[in-house]
Amino acid sequence: MRSLSISEVRNSLPQILKKISKSHETITILRYGKPIANIVPLENTESE
Repeated sequence: MRSLSISEVRNSLPQILKKISKSHETITILRYGKPIANIVPLENTESE
C-alpha cells in the first residue's frame, strides 16, 4: 500500500487513478502525515 499527501493527490489524480486501475493497488491519503482516506480499486470492494 502506498501513501500520498493531499497535495500530491490533487496535483496528479488522473495519473494516480490510471495507475490504480492497472496495478489494483490501494492508496492511502495523508493529511499532516496522518491517514485520512483510502483510494481502493473497484475490484477490491464487495459487490452489492
